Amino acid sequence: MPTPAKIIRFCLIGLPLGIGILGVASIFIFYGNRNAEAERAAAGIDRRLQATFRVPLSEPSIAGFRRTLEEILGLPAPGDSDALTKTTNYIEGTLGQSNLGYRTARSETADGEPIVQAIIEGKKPSLTIAADYTQPGTAAALLALAADFAGEALPQETILSATPAPPENAIILDGENPLRSASAAAKKAKTP
Repeated sequence: MPTPAKIIRFCLIGLPLGIGILGVASIFIFYGNRNAEAERAAAGIDRRLQATFRVPLSEPSIAGFRRTLEEILGLPAPGDSDALTKTTNYIEGTLGQSNLGYRTARSETADGEPIVQAIIEGKKPSLTIAADYTQPGTAAALLALAADFAGEALPQETILSATPAPPENAIILDGENPLRSASAAAKKAKTP
């Protein structure tokens, strides 16, 4: 049986020492988990989790994205930087880590207009599929195509690019028949 002197000595020395050790250990655990989360975010979302966001390419999926772009956000008119910012932020947010799970990149054209890109990892050479985000049909087709690719491992690196001026070497989505052009682009991206 411990004597009262040993109990008092333990309470005065042992307990504060134990609390200090646990405090230091908790700091290491906290910052260790913080770095692990940052590494997971940098590595991209897990394909199984990403596959839960998959929506097959169809007319209703394109129509849903188109409705959001036209009715809720409004179309960006030339010189309307507020609508342009809303549209590009919506595209980037939909394609990004917290939604469809792609690694996104933002850049600018020579005229200073934003370009939003989602990179789907794969082998080189890469394939670029581009859409003019000032046309709701093409931007909606690009987002529907991204939702169709969610969770899939494509045979080549594929870059989905929302830009006001699609590059000539890219597969450019058509606003007149967005489903047909997106289906053709999907077929090309899925074939090695």
